[in-house]
Amino acid sequence: MVDANFTRLYEVLKQAHDIFLAETGDVVYEMVIKAINESHSDETKGIIIFTFLINWNRPWYEQNPKGKSAFKNLGGHLRDLVEAVRRVNPLLKRLGERLIDIDINNPEIISIMTSCFNAFVNVCGPTGASKALHLLKPDLFVMWDDNIRNAYRVSTSSEDYIEFLRKTKRIAEQVVSEYAKDRGLPLNKALEEIERQLRVSLLKAIDEYNYLRFTKRISLPPIDIQHVKVEEVTSTKEKLQKIRTLIKEVVDGAMEVAEQQWAKSTGISGLIESSARKLWKVTNEYIDRNDLQGLLKYLERTLRDATGRKVAEYLRACGKKRLEDVYPQIKRIANDC
Repeated sequence: MVDANFTRLYEVLKQAHDIFLAETGDVVYEMVIKAINESHSDETKGIIIFTFLINWNRPWYEQNPKGKSAFKNLGGHLRDLVEAVRRVNPLLKRLGERLIDIDINNPEIISIMTSCFNAFVNVCGPTGASKALHLLKPDLFVMWDDNIRNAYRVSTSSEDYIEFLRKTKRIAEQVVSEYAKDRGLPLNKALEEIERQLRVSLLKAIDEYNYLRFTKRISLPPIDIQHVKVEEVTSTKEKLQKIRTLIKEVVDGAMEVAEQQWAKSTGISGLIESSARKLWKVTNEYIDRNDLQGLLKYLERTLRDATGRKVAEYLRACGKKRLEDVYPQIKRIANDC
């Protein structure tokens, strides 16, 4: 039994995770995720997903007419899964890594996620589609089944899968904001600490709670799925807008240097301008995806890049701000809860 006095969501998830491990052991899941991460071909990933679904999407193969047909032709079914992996891989690269970081109300993101879901739903059903996508991007997509759908009040449509992810994202944000506020931590540090304690991703912990409470009917403290309210914290979107302002200062300064006569006469102008335009373009791509962690990693790579360091020397000589100058402030903004 779970202690009914738990009031914080992360405590509820920790208790659910402990029960889940005692009930299942979860060795298969860990091995499958490891195998997917280490595979470098669509064929291998398709085979891994195929093996997982045959065992963990069994009701679809046993009860659904399309599932029964797929089970009678496993070779064709495997080929279809591999082809679905091929189709979604380029789309997945355009998404952020974490559900908690992306703007799930962005029309472009919704369109990409819907296309990914539909690519699999025609091959392995709505439950199988969520499992396949979760294996490919475990911090972005969440698994569901009939019982979980009923609890979240959603249907099997692609639109409702997005709504399911939207509700899951709100729960994840509430977990992290509660933990951060209780311990006085930045949001990113709170998330790291939660996952270190759980020893699984936050989305997997939420999935385990869903599975135990709604599918296995194990008594757990309720989470008000329909009305989760995230506590006051600095939003990722607000942070990204502040970071955009700092990057714009660097880009504007670089463009001014590129227009100077000495830069044009020495042939350096083109290098500085192209470098600045790339920094601005890529920065905005990450901001449009609401991907703070992805942007930070890109900026860190840029700081180490030989071309970036060369351009920075010219900016310093002209008294202009460099990425190196604003990066400490960018890190403080990112860590501010």
